[in-house]
Amino acid sequence: MFKNQMIKKKLQILVRVLFSAGIVFGLFLQNPSNVFAAPSLTITPLTWNVIGLDSNNVNVGPNTFPVGARV
Repeated sequence: MFKNQMIKKKLQILVRVLFSAGIVFGLFLQNPSNVFAAPSLTITPLTWNVIGLDSNNVNVGPNTFPVGARV
């Protein structure tokens, strides 16, 4: 029984080594593919691009500041 377990363990190690070697060789033997850069985007503001208060009193004036942009 002891000899049978040793053979089984060696066979498992051999299978793991061969499987790992196959994965490594498969990764290195792939053909390189072309990579393309994304196109450049332009951003155009739709609002005044000014955010601020009309006075020093925070209770006077708008409390929302809409900002828009077109891509």
